[in-house]
Amino acid sequence: MTIAIGYCDLYGANARNEWLDVFGLNDLYNTSGANDDGYGDFTNLTANVSLGTSYTATFSAAYEGKINKEYWTIWIDFNIDGVFISDEIVMQGTASGSVIYTKKQLLFHQQQL
Repeated sequence: MTIAIGYCDLYGANARNEWLDVFGLNDLYNTSGANDDGYGDFTNLTANVSLGTSYTATFSAAYEGKINKEYWTIWIDFNIDGVFISDEIVMQGTASGSVIYTKKQLLFHQQQL
C-alpha cells in the first residue's frame, strides 16, 4: 500500500563543507555524498521495522572543511499526517568527525502507533 503525503521540498544552501555521508537503519544502508546542494532525494528507500524491536541506527558525516560536532534526530511520521512532532522522535545523538556513529535503541512503543 502506498500513501501519498505532501512533505516539504528538500533544499539546502550548499554541501561544500559538510554533508550526511552514511545513514543506516535495520536493512537500509545508504551512502551519499555532497549532492543536490546538501539534500539528495532518497524517498524511494525504506527500512523494514517491527513493533517492539530494538534497531541500530548508523550515521556518518563527511567534511571538506572544518570538522564540526553534528546533532541529529530521527523522526517517524507514525500517524502519516505529513507533520513531524516531538512525540515522533525515535532517536537523537551527536557525533564529531567522520567516524560512523551508531546507536541501538527500542524505536517503537505501543503508545506511538
